[in-house]
Amino acid sequence: MKLTLKERILVVNSLSAQGSYEDLIIRKDAIEKIGLLQDELEKFEVKTTENGGLAWNEEGASKKFDIKLSTLESEYIKRQLKKLSDQEKLTADLLEVYKMFNK
Repeated sequence: MKLTLKERILVVNSLSAQGSYEDLIIRKDAIEKIGLLQDELEKFEVKTTENGGLAWNEEGASKKFDIKLSTLESEYIKRQLKKLSDQEKLTADLLEVYKMFNK
């Protein structure tokens, strides 16, 4: 799956920190694959803005990352996004990510 820097951040931020033991193990593994690494923070100059958002350089804005998720991880993320949608908490930023996981 190809995800932008922004999409990677959005996915990680959409994953609930509460759930079953199994879900939390799957969540941890998915975050290890999707989350940003320290060297990426430096390379793409990821910074917190004054209003609490995030910004990054041009390379980070245009790059697509090939993320290899297991079936369990993909299904977990799909369920988390569906839960947000069912609760009417899905944001416009997550719309394309939702579509990717619900093909």
